[in-house]
Amino acid sequence: MLGNIQAMLLVGWRLCKLYESGKMTPGHASLGKAWTSSKSREVVSLGRELLGGNGILADFLVAKAF
Repeated sequence: MLGNIQAMLLVGWRLCKLYESGKMTPGHASLGKAWTSSKSREVVSLGRELLGGNGILADFLVAKAF
């Protein structure tokens, strides 16, 4: 999970650097968004699994993120 979160942050950071240098294309942005969204759903799903039955309760932030 931590590896996925760090990878998502680094992809976002790299896209920011590409944007600032004027080298980012719409394809870069689309691919980064799609990949980050996919990985974030994977991370939240793992978080729900770790919490078991509590993963679906509204009291826990994981349920709100899913």
